[in-house]
Amino acid sequence: MARYRFADVELDVDRFAVTRAGERRALEPKALEVLRVLVERPGRLVTRDELLDGVWPGVAVTPNALTRVVAQLRRELGDDAGDAKYIETVPTRGYRFIAPVEEVPADAPVIPARPVAPPAPADAAPAPGAPGRRAPWAAAVFAVLAAAVVAAVVLARSRAGDAPAVVAADPVSLAPIAGETGDVTAAVFSPDGRWLALVSDRSGEDEIYRRDLSAATSTPVTADGMRNVHPSWSPDGSAIAYHSVIRKGIWVIPAAGGAARQVAAFGSRPAWSPDGQWIAFQSDELLTDLAQPGSRLWMAPADGRGPARPLTTEGDPPGGHGAPLWAPDGADVYFMAFRNGPIDVWSVRVATGLVTKRTAALSFRLQALVPTRSGLSAIGPDRFMGGRQLLSVPVGDSAPLSPLPTVLADLPGDILGLSLAPGGRTAALVVADYRKAVRAVPVTAAGAPRGEPRTIAHGGHPAVSPDGTAVAYDRATEVRVVGIDGTADRVVRTGGRRVAYPSWRSARSLFLLRWTGLEPVLVDVDLETGAVTDRVRLPEAATFPRVAPDGDTLLVTLGEPLNSLLKGSVSTGTCAAWTALDGYAFGVWSPDGRLLALERKVGPDMPMYVADAGTLAARPVSPPRGQFWPGSFSPDGKYIATAVVGPDGVWNIESLEVATGVRIPVTHTASTRVVARYPAWSPRGDVIVYDETTTTGAPYLLSLTGAASGPRR
Repeated sequence: MARYRFADVELDVDRFAVTRAGERRALEPKALEVLRVLVERPGRLVTRDELLDGVWPGVAVTPNALTRVVAQLRRELGDDAGDAKYIETVPTRGYRFIAPVEEVPADAPVIPARPVAPPAPADAAPAPGAPGRRAPWAAAVFAVLAAAVVAAVVLARSRAGDAPAVVAADPVSLAPIAGETGDVTAAVFSPDGRWLALVSDRSGEDEIYRRDLSAATSTPVTADGMRNVHPSWSPDGSAIAYHSVIRKGIWVIPAAGGAARQVAAFGSRPAWSPDGQWIAFQSDELLTDLAQPGSRLWMAPADGRGPARPLTTEGDPPGGHGAPLWAPDGADVYFMAFRNGPIDVWSVRVATGLVTKRTAALSFRLQALVPTRSGLSAIGPDRFMGGRQLLSVPVGDSAPLSPLPTVLADLPGDILGLSLAPGGRTAALVVADYRKAVRAVPVTAAGAPRGEPRTIAHGGHPAVSPDGTAVAYDRATEVRVVGIDGTADRVVRTGGRRVAYPSWRSARSLFLLRWTGLEPVLVDVDLETGAVTDRVRLPEAATFPRVAPDGDTLLVTLGEPLNSLLKGSVSTGTCAAWTALDGYAFGVWSPDGRLLALERKVGPDMPMYVADAGTLAARPVSPPRGQFWPGSFSPDGKYIATAVVGPDGVWNIESLEVATGVRIPVTHTASTRVVARYPAWSPRGDVIVYDETTTTGAPYLLSLTGAASGPRR
């Protein structure tokens, strides 16, 4: 290892530190890695692909991740993209380090670094009765947002096929919440800002903990092993509502712990009304914040003394209704409508049920609402940016339907949740790391495992080649092919805003979906020549394409108004609703094309059916309760590789026998942090590959003062 100097900057690779004029610079690890790669190749063009593959090996990230860390390097080193003295941008290609670099001998003295003091979240735990406590916090939030208003993230440009224009955030104070063990998936401020409700698996199961920010200690609120998640504080801070994965439904418990009581027998993601009388929630019980089409909003009396009543109707508005948040005046509940791709923000008037569209296809994940001088704004991450860019979006009555969001912060990981402290200048959030892997497990003809799964690539939505020797998979803006033994990994298609869902047309070509604007297009890619041919243009909310063994008949799932099927033709480029199978979705063909495996949403459940492709007569092949997502048939058509969500909220791969419904476990995951999906059976019958996502998270406090300014370079 080595140390390098240029100008007044020193990079110490051994100590993994950078100093400038003797002062330690606060750089995230990926920024340090990018700097190391550049200074070790002075004067040479280092392409974006080289940097992405070298610094993020095997991780699905977009080029925006690289742009973000280069911007951070420039800020910390005193460089400027317009007049570079260290890092020169080579348009469309990559970067070049242009300053003279000196390699420092190993025995040279280390220049003492003046440490950077960690940020102190002064308003994270305000003392009761502190000055300004009586004033409404709306003004403070507005001040933060007003300070952050900069050039917008013009997502409307994506309608014309361009990538979203974005702006960079100035350095923000991001401080870890020290002393928390286990993986954390939620951090929620109490109404007085003194406490956080955390969800952690430190005990082996998800439980809710109450952290005293002034004392930096945590105590359990729940301890029953029932996988308790989605905490929500009552307005007076005396109680916490939550969802129990194993017990099901919505529960309320004293904030200091004690006996819990159930207020709704189903649903998740509870949210208290401002007056503390009602709890709104979504019917879908999957742990993701994106509710599946068919989910709707309900509300129940917080005291549990009355039945729950619906707030929204299935499919109106289109998509799955989830992640409810009450407006400050309690008149409306805001929520996300997920259409298996696009995300819209809507509100529903509690008294009348009137729904109002607030944003259109921004791919914005709603996590907080704040009043501003001009109305109301929503805060949350941008899904297009990998969930790492925190945005503010106007959603009040005077806001446009296609608003111009403001970037509040760029963060070093995906934003799993966000909660604002009183005053609005500090947010609690979880920075998560999503690791996607393509796994292969050897199986018998019936799907029983013959060995342990192993990782062969890093990405998702795998598909096995007709000869069983290779696997195609997607990773953000590229589709890749790897040998089924994990060797010879290569890119076969890049470009556009996203490419996904590869399937094999033949041994030398692939079908896949490509997005350049909002609407996906089914294309085929010749693996030998690289030629790409557009085949079928699909609606905005279309997903999961499957072409029949005849090579022409296309089946696509549409996420609006509810999950439904489209049937089309590759040769004619047409696609239309398949009304004969209305209500079914995510169909896969048997190898002979005579059967279809389908799922059908029934309340919070998704049982699986098998339909005759000729008569369209369908029969259930799974139990009625639970989630069963068909992936692919075995080569002989007798079994279906299926992703199954058990009653404990854990995802696993199973083989379901078509004739009897007998279930054969393929994987044995025991954690809700590991999600196994999209199984694909090799045509040889000896291997099942699948998509496995592992999530880890840690809690942080984020100071929003001074966030966001200036255009991204």
